[in-house]
Amino acid sequence: MLGACAALLLASTAAARGPQQEEAYRAAFSAARLGAPPPSAQLATEFTLAYRGAVPHAAFAVARDPVAGRSAWAWISGQPTPEAAQAMALERCRRALGAIQAECRILATDGEVDGAAPVARWLHPEGREMAEGDWGDEGLRLFGLDWRPPEGPRLLILLNAGDDATFRLPEGAWRLRLDSARGEPGCEEPAEGEVAIGWQSVQAYAEGPPTDLQDRASPL
Repeated sequence: MLGACAALLLASTAAARGPQQEEAYRAAFSAARLGAPPPSAQLATEFTLAYRGAVPHAAFAVARDPVAGRSAWAWISGQPTPEAAQAMALERCRRALGAIQAECRILATDGEVDGAAPVARWLHPEGREMAEGDWGDEGLRLFGLDWRPPEGPRLLILLNAGDDATFRLPEGAWRLRLDSARGEPGCEEPAEGEVAIGWQSVQAYAEGPPTDLQDRASPL
Protein backbone atom coordinates (compact mmCIF):
# COMPACT_ATOMS: atom_id res chain seq x y z
CA MET A 1 0.00 0.00 0.00
CA LEU A 2 2.77 2.43 0.93
CA GLY A 3 4.64 1.59 -2.23
CA ALA A 4 1.55 2.33 -4.31
CA CYS A 5 1.08 5.67 -2.55
CA ALA A 6 4.70 6.57 -3.20
CA ALA A 7 4.36 5.71 -6.87
CA LEU A 8 1.20 7.82 -7.14
CA LEU A 9 2.86 10.81 -5.50
CA LEU A 10 5.90 10.49 -7.73
CA ALA A 11 3.73 10.36 -10.83
CA SER A 12 1.62 13.37 -9.86
CA THR A 13 4.60 15.59 -9.06
CA ALA A 14 6.63 14.45 -12.06
CA ALA A 15 4.15 16.18 -14.35
CA ALA A 16 4.76 19.48 -12.57
CA ARG A 17 8.53 19.24 -13.07
CA GLY A 18 10.47 19.25 -16.30
CA PRO A 19 11.73 15.94 -17.73
CA GLN A 20 15.37 16.92 -17.08
CA GLN A 21 14.73 17.51 -13.36
CA GLU A 22 12.74 14.29 -13.10
CA GLU A 23 15.57 12.37 -14.77
CA ALA A 24 18.05 13.92 -12.33
CA TYR A 25 15.89 12.75 -9.42
CA ARG A 26 15.73 9.19 -10.64
CA ALA A 27 19.48 9.09 -11.27
CA ALA A 28 20.43 10.67 -7.94
CA PHE A 29 18.16 8.45 -5.86
CA SER A 30 18.74 5.21 -7.72
CA ALA A 31 19.73 2.07 -5.83
CA ALA A 32 23.20 2.23 -7.40
CA ARG A 33 23.73 5.77 -6.12
CA LEU A 34 22.39 5.15 -2.61
CA GLY A 35 23.87 1.70 -2.09
CA ALA A 36 22.47 -1.00 0.20
CA PRO A 37 20.20 -1.57 2.00
CA PRO A 38 17.57 0.22 -0.13
CA PRO A 39 15.07 2.59 1.51
CA SER A 40 11.78 1.16 2.76
CA ALA A 41 8.42 1.96 1.14
CA GLN A 42 7.55 4.15 4.13
CA LEU A 43 10.75 6.15 3.74
CA ALA A 44 10.08 6.51 0.02
CA THR A 45 6.65 7.93 0.77
CA GLU A 46 7.98 10.33 3.39
CA PHE A 47 10.79 11.37 1.03
CA THR A 48 8.29 12.08 -1.73
CA LEU A 49 6.22 14.34 0.51
CA ALA A 50 9.27 16.22 1.76
CA TYR A 51 11.19 16.60 -1.48
CA ARG A 52 8.45 17.17 -3.98
CA GLY A 53 7.51 20.49 -2.39
CA ALA A 54 5.08 19.48 0.36
CA VAL A 55 7.22 20.31 3.42
CA PRO A 56 9.85 23.05 2.92
CA HIS A 57 12.57 23.61 3.90
CA ALA A 58 13.95 20.11 3.47
CA ALA A 59 17.31 18.44 2.83
CA PHE A 60 18.49 14.88 2.18
CA ALA A 61 22.02 13.72 3.08
CA VAL A 62 23.72 10.50 2.07
CA ALA A 63 27.03 8.75 2.71
CA ARG A 64 28.03 5.84 0.50
CA ASP A 65 30.92 3.41 0.85
CA PRO A 66 31.65 2.47 -2.80
CA VAL A 67 33.80 -0.51 -1.76
CA ALA A 68 31.27 -2.16 0.55
CA GLY A 69 28.28 -0.86 -1.40
CA ARG A 70 26.57 0.33 1.79
CA SER A 71 25.00 3.68 2.56
CA ALA A 72 23.68 5.80 5.38
CA TRP A 73 21.18 8.57 4.78
CA ALA A 74 19.00 11.03 6.62
CA TRP A 75 16.48 13.73 5.79
CA ILE A 76 14.81 16.62 7.60
CA SER A 77 11.95 18.93 6.68
CA GLY A 78 10.02 21.89 8.06
CA GLN A 79 13.16 23.90 8.82
CA PRO A 80 13.28 27.75 8.81
CA THR A 81 15.93 27.99 6.05
CA PRO A 82 17.54 25.68 3.45
CA GLU A 83 20.87 26.05 5.29
CA ALA A 84 19.30 24.90 8.57
CA ALA A 85 17.79 21.90 6.80
CA GLN A 86 21.16 20.96 5.28
CA ALA A 87 22.96 21.23 8.64
CA MET A 88 20.37 19.05 10.39
CA ALA A 89 20.36 16.45 7.60
CA LEU A 90 24.17 16.18 7.74
CA GLU A 91 24.09 15.82 11.53
CA ARG A 92 21.53 13.01 11.35
CA CYS A 93 23.46 11.29 8.56
CA ARG A 94 26.66 11.30 10.61
CA ARG A 95 24.82 9.77 13.56
CA ALA A 96 23.58 7.00 11.26
CA LEU A 97 27.02 6.10 9.85
CA GLY A 98 27.89 3.35 12.32
CA ALA A 99 30.71 1.29 10.78
CA ILE A 100 30.26 2.78 7.30
CA GLN A 101 33.48 4.40 6.11
CA ALA A 102 32.12 7.30 4.09
CA GLU A 103 31.47 11.05 4.20
CA CYS A 104 27.98 12.50 4.51
CA ARG A 105 27.01 15.03 1.87
CA ILE A 106 23.86 16.83 0.79
CA LEU A 107 22.09 15.12 -2.11
CA ALA A 108 18.97 17.30 -2.39
CA THR A 109 17.56 20.52 -0.91
CA ASP A 110 13.95 21.69 -1.29
CA GLY A 111 13.29 19.40 -4.20
CA GLU A 112 16.40 20.36 -6.16
CA VAL A 113 18.98 17.64 -6.65
CA ASP A 114 22.50 18.53 -5.56
CA GLY A 115 25.68 16.70 -6.46
CA ALA A 116 24.88 15.98 -10.11
CA ALA A 117 27.98 18.04 -10.92
CA PRO A 118 30.71 19.66 -8.81
CA VAL A 119 29.42 22.77 -7.06
CA ALA A 120 31.83 25.55 -6.07
CA ARG A 121 31.35 28.94 -4.45
CA TRP A 122 33.75 31.69 -3.38
CA LEU A 123 33.69 32.73 0.26
CA HIS A 124 34.61 35.99 1.99
CA PRO A 125 36.91 35.83 5.07
CA GLU A 126 33.78 36.48 7.14
CA GLY A 127 32.56 33.04 6.07
CA ARG A 128 29.75 34.27 3.82
CA GLU A 129 29.49 33.94 0.07
CA MET A 130 31.28 36.66 -1.90
CA ALA A 131 28.98 39.49 -2.98
CA GLU A 132 29.35 41.40 -6.23
CA GLY A 133 30.81 44.43 -4.46
CA ASP A 134 33.46 42.33 -2.69
CA TRP A 135 35.28 41.64 -5.95
CA GLY A 136 36.07 45.36 -6.28
CA ASP A 137 37.65 45.57 -2.81
CA GLU A 138 41.34 46.14 -3.58
CA GLY A 139 42.29 45.44 0.03
CA LEU A 140 40.76 41.96 0.00
CA ARG A 141 43.57 39.45 -0.41
CA LEU A 142 42.04 36.35 1.21
CA PHE A 143 39.42 34.12 -0.43
CA GLY A 144 37.93 30.71 0.23
CA LEU A 145 36.82 28.15 -2.36
CA ASP A 146 34.03 25.91 -1.02
CA TRP A 147 33.87 22.90 -3.33
CA ARG A 148 31.35 20.03 -3.17
CA PRO A 149 32.44 17.31 -5.63
CA PRO A 150 29.86 14.66 -6.64
CA GLU A 151 32.00 12.00 -4.94
CA GLY A 152 34.27 12.37 -1.93
CA PRO A 153 34.29 14.92 0.89
CA ARG A 154 33.43 18.58 0.68
CA LEU A 155 36.61 20.65 0.36
CA LEU A 156 37.54 24.17 1.42
CA ILE A 157 40.63 25.87 -0.04
CA LEU A 158 41.84 29.14 1.50
CA LEU A 159 44.03 31.35 -0.70
CA ASN A 160 45.86 34.20 1.03
CA ALA A 161 47.80 36.65 -1.16
CA GLY A 162 48.24 39.16 1.69
CA ASP A 163 49.51 39.36 5.26
CA ASP A 164 48.65 37.09 8.19
CA ALA A 165 44.86 37.00 8.49
CA THR A 166 41.88 35.09 9.87
CA PHE A 167 39.05 33.28 8.09
CA ARG A 168 35.72 32.11 9.50
CA LEU A 169 35.03 28.55 8.38
CA PRO A 170 31.52 27.71 7.20
CA GLU A 171 29.52 25.34 9.36
CA GLY A 172 30.77 21.77 9.18
CA ALA A 173 33.08 19.16 10.73
CA TRP A 174 36.28 20.49 9.13
CA ARG A 175 39.78 19.04 9.32
CA LEU A 176 42.89 20.92 8.21
CA ARG A 177 44.73 18.73 5.71
CA LEU A 178 47.35 21.09 4.28
CA ASP A 179 49.01 24.35 5.35
CA SER A 180 51.71 25.69 3.01
CA ALA A 181 53.03 28.05 5.72
CA ARG A 182 54.36 25.10 7.73
CA GLY A 183 57.62 23.32 7.29
CA GLU A 184 55.65 20.08 6.95
CA PRO A 185 52.50 21.17 5.07
CA GLY A 186 50.59 17.90 5.41
CA CYS A 187 48.45 17.65 8.55
CA GLU A 188 45.28 16.17 10.05
CA GLU A 189 43.73 18.52 12.61
CA PRO A 190 40.13 19.38 13.55
CA ALA A 191 39.15 23.01 12.91
CA GLU A 192 36.11 25.19 13.47
CA GLY A 193 35.09 28.81 13.80
CA GLU A 194 37.74 31.42 13.04
CA VAL A 195 41.14 30.11 11.92
CA ALA A 196 44.48 31.86 11.34
CA ILE A 197 46.21 31.69 7.95
CA GLY A 198 49.77 32.78 7.33
CA TRP A 199 51.21 35.38 4.96
CA GLN A 200 50.88 34.40 1.28
CA SER A 201 49.88 30.83 2.00
CA VAL A 202 47.33 28.18 1.13
CA GLN A 203 45.28 25.98 3.44
CA ALA A 204 43.12 23.00 2.47
CA TYR A 205 40.33 21.55 4.60
CA ALA A 206 38.17 18.46 4.15
CA GLU A 207 34.82 17.92 5.82
CA GLY A 208 34.27 14.72 7.76
CA PRO A 209 35.96 12.37 10.24
CA PRO A 210 39.73 11.71 10.34
CA THR A 211 41.15 9.83 7.38
CA ASP A 212 43.67 7.01 7.52
CA LEU A 213 46.05 8.24 4.82
CA GLN A 214 47.73 4.84 4.53
CA ASP A 215 44.51 2.92 3.86
CA ARG A 216 42.25 5.37 2.07
CA ALA A 217 42.71 7.57 -0.99
CA SER A 218 42.19 11.31 -0.60
CA PRO A 219 42.00 14.20 -3.09
CA LEU A 220 44.48 16.11 -0.89
